[in-house]
Amino acid sequence: MAETTYNTKVGSPTYWVWEKCDYGGGWTLQEHYDEAYSAAIAFHTVNWEAQTFTPATAHGCKKVSLYTHRYGDLTGVNLTVSIRNTDGSGHPTGGDLVSKTVDANSISTDYAWVEFEFATPASLLASTKYAIVWRIDGGDGTHYIETRCQSGNPYAGGNVERSSNSGDSWTALTTYDYNFREYELVGAEKCPVGAEPSWAWQVPTSGGPNKTPQGGPTSFSWASE
Repeated sequence: MAETTYNTKVGSPTYWVWEKCDYGGGWTLQEHYDEAYSAAIAFHTVNWEAQTFTPATAHGCKKVSLYTHRYGDLTGVNLTVSIRNTDGSGHPTGGDLVSKTVDANSISTDYAWVEFEFATPASLLASTKYAIVWRIDGGDGTHYIETRCQSGNPYAGGNVERSSNSGDSWTALTTYDYNFREYELVGAEKCPVGAEPSWAWQVPTSGGPNKTPQGGPTSFSWASE
């Protein structure tokens, strides 16, 4: 449920609880290839995978989705998905612009679209190639994660990239594209932080405030922000 208007608290409450606020917009699908697939590529330990993509418009990438599944038990193993820049040859380069780490064992053994939402958006420029990079910090040849891809390079803005040395160097598979989606979160969200009678409004982060006040004050009113 997304709100299209925001309120600002005025007055002097003595008590409230905190509840998540909603963005005033929604998810906008940006670059993607999510149609047919003809193959799958496994990854584990030092074997990293990536899909490069080129935004048609400048935007903030807040979430990516991959069509993937788990093979075997990966208890205690982390899966990290991130956005990186690319170099002059179109390979991933540098550190993560943004990243999301989850329990690798939480990935289903059945293929499905799995979403990875970043705490803050990656600011992407138009007509500039970036890479979605994913890897796990464990596993082996019988315990891994596998992602679907399609031959024929159906997505013109990028291609599959593979690394066998934890991202130190990359090899392009220019005739393949992974099934991927990347999203912008449209809208704005502000949440109160601090203590009555003084607080500020700020955009929430994964480690910070992301909630709006609710509860039973003795005297207040709500006004449009």
